[in-house]
Amino acid sequence: MTRMRLLIVTDCFPNKSNLYSGIFIQHRCTELTKHSAKIHVFKYHQLLNQNFEFSYMKDYTLDSLGFSSDIDVTIVPTFLQTPTIFQSQLVPNLTLGNKIKRNQFDIIHFHFLWSVAAINKILSLKIPYVVTCHGSDVNNLSRHSQRTIDYRIGALNRADHVFFVSQKGLDNAVQMGFSGKNYSVIPNGYNSDSFYRNEDKSDGPVVGFVGNLYPIKRAEKLPEIFNQILSQHPSTKCYVIGDGELKEQIQSKCNSFGISDSVFFIDKIPQNELGVYMREMDVLMLPSRNEGFPCVVKEAQACGTAVVGSDRGGIPEAIGAGGKIVKEGPDFDIRFADAVSSLLNKNIDSKILDAAVDGYTWEQTVKKELAIYEQILD
Repeated sequence: MTRMRLLIVTDCFPNKSNLYSGIFIQHRCTELTKHSAKIHVFKYHQLLNQNFEFSYMKDYTLDSLGFSSDIDVTIVPTFLQTPTIFQSQLVPNLTLGNKIKRNQFDIIHFHFLWSVAAINKILSLKIPYVVTCHGSDVNNLSRHSQRTIDYRIGALNRADHVFFVSQKGLDNAVQMGFSGKNYSVIPNGYNSDSFYRNEDKSDGPVVGFVGNLYPIKRAEKLPEIFNQILSQHPSTKCYVIGDGELKEQIQSKCNSFGISDSVFFIDKIPQNELGVYMREMDVLMLPSRNEGFPCVVKEAQACGTAVVGSDRGGIPEAIGAGGKIVKEGPDFDIRFADAVSSLLNKNIDSKILDAAVDGYTWEQTVKKELAIYEQILD
């Protein structure tokens, strides 16, 4: 096919202050460039202080995250508190509006449903558009006003195609009024260069959590879960890999439980280093209150690590046979810890974990999306 020019619109993309914000979108962009696609990203809701740092940030991420010269990023500075100002900035903003026309994009790809609402005036340019619903945008849609629901679902129904990262996300969208036409369920993937099996596990049991230390991840319950696991497996090493507003609270709780010597806190690290820690783990823990299709599940399973997760969002779909699911309800932290302990007693067969990641690399994910692009252009 001829060289495709693709505009990606998102509020979630790597930046200097958070190199892993929207890393699952950046992985898609990188894979697309391997198929002769020219990618331009509009990253909106950009704070002004990040705007001033952007030239340095881009150089940094080129080296650290593998940005291709075929990926351009335009940041749209705005104050998060005043989104109405932002809407008047983007289109008919002459600079960005002309940039869209000058590049003659073939397709606009909105990542997250709310991105369509944030820059809806772009749709007047009559360029084919697709939307990827990543989970939180449709899983929490019912909490909004009926007017917001109608607008966002209307944007899905008018789209040339809609991608859902999980069947759960599709089901929620249909309940809200999505027509169920022109859609695909294409899960997130993993980077096989960074996440792969190594048969040499640690001598003692190792469990871990990887993610932002926020309430949505139920990170505040990690000390209780660790404490229960350690009561059954005292020699367990517990990793907390990530950062966030709950970090000090978690550390304080671990101290009060007397388990701080067994819990190791590690800030966000490059993905190739993350694979090293995952290969050491026996079980990855994902007790989140909501998720779309968490990449971390397939990353762990690719490293030969089983996963215990909550029954929220797309977590059960992602885990499949490669771990255990814990239902919401009373004593969640105790039941979650018991599920982890059961896997430490008898881990899942490696063949089952291999089967769980079959077909889930980013290359395979992007090939499916690319086939839809080609259908639209044809």
